[in-house]
Amino acid sequence: MTKHPTHLPSSVLLALGLAAVAAIASACSGGDDSITRSEMQAEVAAMQANVQNEVAALRSELESQMAEIEPLMQDAMGDLMSGVGSEMLSQVAGLQAEMMSEAAEMAGMHGEAPDVVEQVKGQVAAAIELYDDLGEAAFAEITSSGDYIDGELYVFVLSADGIVAYAADPDRVGQSFSDLDSIGASIVQGILDAATPDGAWTTYRTTNPTTGRDEPKRSWVVARDGLVFGSGYYNDVDELVKDQVAGAIERYEAVGSAAFEEITSSGDYIDGEMYVFVGAPDGVILAHAANPDLVGQDLYDLQDSTGAFIVRGILDTATPDGAWTTYRFTNPTTGEEEPKHTWAVLNDGLVFGSGRYVNEAELAQAMVADAIQRYREAGPAVFEEITAGGRHASGEIYVYVVGPDGTSLAHAANSDLVGQDLSDLQDSAGLFVTRGILDAATPDGAWTIYRFTNPAT
Repeated sequence: MTKHPTHLPSSVLLALGLAAVAAIASACSGGDDSITRSEMQAEVAAMQANVQNEVAALRSELESQMAEIEPLMQDAMGDLMSGVGSEMLSQVAGLQAEMMSEAAEMAGMHGEAPDVVEQVKGQVAAAIELYDDLGEAAFAEITSSGDYIDGELYVFVLSADGIVAYAADPDRVGQSFSDLDSIGASIVQGILDAATPDGAWTTYRTTNPTTGRDEPKRSWVVARDGLVFGSGYYNDVDELVKDQVAGAIERYEAVGSAAFEEITSSGDYIDGEMYVFVGAPDGVILAHAANPDLVGQDLYDLQDSTGAFIVRGILDTATPDGAWTTYRFTNPTTGEEEPKHTWAVLNDGLVFGSGRYVNEAELAQAMVADAIQRYREAGPAVFEEITAGGRHASGEIYVYVVGPDGTSLAHAANSDLVGQDLSDLQDSAGLFVTRGILDAATPDGAWTIYRFTNPAT
């Protein structure tokens, strides 16, 4: 404990001071006129000396008392801190034990489950290792042992003739291309085309055995001895697209423009028909993972088959938080122009994008979802934007908005309809078009069918 100089309490000093002043005042005004000035001064000096002596004696006494009290205070404080410290240490130890117990429990539930990507690759590697040991006898074990299926993650083995192992459904084994429908055959052919000896990712849609629904699937496929070993996981393709763009931006922020060459040529930024591109604000392509020949080209005036300006639309749509835009572009896996749903992010004045090719129905749903999002952001002001077309129209697919009374509020294909009461509009079969739309619509969306003039034809 640090020791400080001892000070008298202010009340003691005040009392001593008042006593001295009183004595001096009394002497100065006292009644004996015979007291000479020198005698008075001597008396005052004596009184001052007495006061000083008393103060010194009192200070000494207080210091002595403090010297006796200080060790007692130190011991008491030490005991107090020891008790508090022991209690705190006990509480901390208990908390640590509780946290370690919870961590151990969490590890028991999750710690042994690797990241799904690594788990998928591990399944494929294990199947290939078994094949290296057993040859074709491995196919039956992969299919029926249960060791190569974990929920929705399962191993399959394909040959050019068909399916030779399938851990999720033994009935699939032996199926040839001729046994599959056109969609199934297309999926198998796509997997065969994508596989490499080092492994590659490919994305497609197929039935998830755990949900029974048709869902996007991302598979790791490895070519070996004329066979393809694969496994994959079901995922939201839109999230995969966003992850691609985020990864490209992260790389750009780390290495600058050197990322463009890496995006274009490394193979890390292409996943089947999903690939990253980077464009400058003037429409010049800076990076393109699927087609290096486009790098350096000015595509500002590029149009699709419907006349829509592709790059202009992307540039106009992109935001720092990202936004979806739709247009038609050549699918590198099919060589055909198809509807594409693209996620575009504005970063450092550049546009980073990736997208997925969709069918007409998916494109229509995506455009409606985009228009609703814009309405939530801008309110009724978006009706004029929708009517102007742009991102809200792609050939014969376009957005319209109808009020509850049947009034047309926005129409991307025919601005002349805006403001008209279409509640009694009928098609050639006598069906009430707008009434049917209003009756069918739900917050989650619903399809309805009628006849209407196709603006493209």
